[in-house]
Amino acid sequence: MNKMIGSAVCVTAALILLSGCRSKVTQNEDQVREVSSFSNLCNNGELYMDNDKTVFCDFISMTAAPLCSKPNCPHNNEKICSAYNMYGVPFLYNEKIYYFVSDAIDNGDKTFSDITDVYISDTDGTNRSVVKTIKDLCPEEGSNMFIVGNELYLFAVKHNFSEYGGYGSEQTKEVRFCKFDLTDYSLTDIALLGTDYSNSSYFLGVFNGSIYFNYSYLEEPDVDFENTDYKHKEYKYDLKSGEISDNDVDNLHMISGGWIIIKNGSGCIMRNEKGEEITLEENYSDFDCIVNDIAFSGYYGYCVDLKSGKKYSLDFGGENSQNSRYTVKDHIDVRYIVGVQNYAENSREYISFTEDELIGEEIK
Repeated sequence: MNKMIGSAVCVTAALILLSGCRSKVTQNEDQVREVSSFSNLCNNGELYMDNDKTVFCDFISMTAAPLCSKPNCPHNNEKICSAYNMYGVPFLYNEKIYYFVSDAIDNGDKTFSDITDVYISDTDGTNRSVVKTIKDLCPEEGSNMFIVGNELYLFAVKHNFSEYGGYGSEQTKEVRFCKFDLTDYSLTDIALLGTDYSNSSYFLGVFNGSIYFNYSYLEEPDVDFENTDYKHKEYKYDLKSGEISDNDVDNLHMISGGWIIIKNGSGCIMRNEKGEEITLEENYSDFDCIVNDIAFSGYYGYCVDLKSGKKYSLDFGGENSQNSRYTVKDHIDVRYIVGVQNYAENSREYISFTEDELIGEEIK
């Protein structure tokens, strides 16, 4: 078992690894990556936010460092440290960091509009510049995005502001499904999903050439935050034809690691892109990810080998609690990478395990 190392001596090494100098990593049309505060894997590591600083953990060397190459920088002063103030969820594409900065602008006539600047920077956070300004839209806060080839798929929002520039649950907003080209910086507005109250969308993942997502909304304003009568719609978008249709997988719960998880009564069905499937008695909601054809339940401390159907215990070297959560992130060089999120301290660390260290006895 190896734990993540984080110190000043790791800064240069981590930045070199992030920039792709270990092996020039570029995105091709077959590569798919989720971008969110929960999953932001790239270059055999992960980008994440640590108290307003952007940090990269390299899973090969198990080193983590803020995106700053200034000598002797203590990484605690946003005025001098270049790892600060990359807003939202910064992500890596072709050796550049991208992030969005959104605001509401006063139009001068008691109306306000959304505006978003798209920034890029070097992998050490320097040389920042705006490559695109998007008017009347901003990325949906709290949702996820997906990079497929050279395109970023995202949900964008157009708020219905009050005359004072605010917005809330008593107002409707537009939610749109969009894609942003990471080579020419063009934005394509694919579809308006709805103009409703308390509405939001979320990507379930990419499976067999389509991206699946849902849209939730209320028909009436939730002024007292007590209305839970949400309506739900589920869609799929064909990445080649560009057509949107209703989701064709009934009871789809999640897509992960080339598999879909389908609700099946109190259990679930796992199916991969080859059409192979396995029926499990375990509840579909137990699982948080599928890595290396193994479905992991970090919270309940067990996993299921989807090739054999056998169930095994997990040993993270610690226990899940209300303050911490263990999640299997990746499988690299015969080692599993586990992220440990500490909610009480708002921090995270990574631990690498061999299969024998992580996966224990069979559960019968």
